[in-house]
Amino acid sequence: MITCSDISKIYSMKNTTVNAIDQVSLTINAGEFVALRGPSGCGKSSLLLTIGGMIKPTSGTVTVNEQNIYNINGKERAKFRGKNIGFIFQAFHLIPYLNVLDNILVADIHNAKNSKENAEKLIDEFHLSLRKYHKPNELSTGEKQRVALARAFLNSPPIILADEPTGNLDPENSTIVLNHLKQYQNSGGTIILVTHQNNHEGYTNRTILMEHGKIKN
Repeated sequence: MITCSDISKIYSMKNTTVNAIDQVSLTINAGEFVALRGPSGCGKSSLLLTIGGMIKPTSGTVTVNEQNIYNINGKERAKFRGKNIGFIFQAFHLIPYLNVLDNILVADIHNAKNSKENAEKLIDEFHLSLRKYHKPNELSTGEKQRVALARAFLNSPPIILADEPTGNLDPENSTIVLNHLKQYQNSGGTIILVTHQNNHEGYTNRTILMEHGKIKN
């Protein structure tokens, strides 16, 4: 379960401040597939990264699987993230000098013995077998996002946080990504999908609307 209690995030910019997140409280139950939707600049990505332990809120608390994630130090929080959360981003964040297999294995922070076997299975599942030893600049946009998905899934984290994962994709590849996220939920995972589109309908359990840093519904 994920619980945000009255969290705010204020950025100071020269002579002004921006309330990216404005006193947001929400609960996401284990096994849900939730869309966090709103226009650009509404605070949805900041909220996602705050839930993921990447951006410390100015005020309020974030509890993930019974752990107040900002009550622990940065090293412990990084370890907690590695065990509990997989991230997927619109910009992929693949390492340019690593091939597909090694980009997936980057997520193996536990140095698990079966990680390479799991990575190979994911490569087959995501239809990337012919690209296994290719570098990111040799992949299509859709293939890059599938590599990013496989990397997020490698350690089977209970939570996947996806920030606009279909934003750069055509409808066919968007459907592929959403289908894989739905399958992950069906296997027991919790998914939070940030989006400004409506192509998630039919995949998610509910949609949380954001505007000006606040939740509307």
